[in-house]
Amino acid sequence: LYTYAVSGTGLTAEQQLHVGNTSANGIFVGVPAFDPAVGLVYVGNPNANGNYAHGLNALQQNTGCAGLTLAWKASIGGANVTSDDNQAPSVANGVVYFTDGIDNKLWAFNAASGAQLWNSGTSIGAPCSAYGTVCGVYGAATIDGRVFVGSWNHKLYAFGL
Repeated sequence: LYTYAVSGTGLTAEQQLHVGNTSANGIFVGVPAFDPAVGLVYVGNPNANGNYAHGLNALQQNTGCAGLTLAWKASIGGANVTSDDNQAPSVANGVVYFTDGIDNKLWAFNAASGAQLWNSGTSIGAPCSAYGTVCGVYGAATIDGRVFVGSWNHKLYAFGL
């Protein structure tokens, strides 16, 4: 994950965070989410590295706007070390929603503290055997008081917020 500083001459490379380990599987940290209300950036990570968890990591801006540091982390799901095991978080109304890919769960966390508020348990349960190793739930979109996730079992799940 890279951060850049804005100056009168444009962007200047500021920081490189080695959030996940590299592998032959093409690990990709993915698309982050930002909550301006709490000032945190949320990044899914398929492969723990150092202080960064497999699962969801929340980053805060350092004093003086000099890069990012870890604010909180949530180690969730199995560390399967594939990009299928890493989804983009989404934020709405003080809650971060995150799906852990092939573990078939949607998680909800307090955006500021990282406290787990809820998870979908076995409600989704995609039949992985029907799809080989490519299965699970992907993404989380919040619309009109609901959070939606798609699954490889050809279903769209909606949960009330």
